Amino acid sequence: MKKIVLAFITVAVMCFGLSQAMAFKPAVVFDMGGKFDKSFNEGIWNGTEKFRKETGIKYREFEVQLEAQREQFLRKLAQRGSDIVIAVGFMDRLKDEADSELVGHEAFSDLLTYLGYPQFDVDYGKGNFPQEASLGDHISFNKGCYVGQEPHARMYHRGHPNWVLVRLTFPKDVDVKPGTELFAEGESAGTLTSLSSIHDEEVKKGIGMIRHQLSLSGTVLNLKENSTILIRQEALTYQI
Repeated sequence: MKKIVLAFITVAVMCFGLSQAMAFKPAVVFDMGGKFDKSFNEGIWNGTEKFRKETGIKYREFEVQLEAQREQFLRKLAQRGSDIVIAVGFMDRLKDEADSELVGHEAFSDLLTYLGYPQFDVDYGKGNFPQEASLGDHISFNKGCYVGQEPHARMYHRGHPNWVLVRLTFPKDVDVKPGTELFAEGESAGTLTSLSSIHDEEVKKGIGMIRHQLSLSGTVLNLKENSTILIRQEALTYQI
């Protein structure tokens, strides 16, 4: 069965960090207007180029000139074995086809977790400091005053967050779900915030919020009910 994988994107940046999987074959179909349209097409192009430069992974691309080309390009990319096709804009024509498999927000979210990219309202939320989500370098400390500046400045100059997001690797057969409490040497260490359904050999990957000190030491984590299960941690893929 032919499979056409679509991700409907209206955001301006698509940046995957997949340096460990060079066989990954992404593709992009740009909407009419071209990839240098000074709009969403160009935003997607900037993101894919950043991805290519950081990972060394090349991507296939097509620019739609006529409406009829959309389906042709998507089918061609799927037939060539593309792992994911980013379709800029919206495509409704293919949703009723029997041999189409539409991949939307949930599948895209699953992929982001697998790649180690935390998501707002999933891995962190409005109750977290940016530093806890590894967004600390996205804050300016020399552009004048803004709401909430004081706690960020204190954390920057005097110390570090108490909690931080990290990538987690679990044995594939371990039964865990987001919200599961994590432990280190018998003491609570943090919480699993998201878990990908994509298996990598004998492991599955997730993201968790753990104590900052444990993240520095790379301490192996485990579950309360089974301390023999080793949960390994590493820094997030990205720094924004």
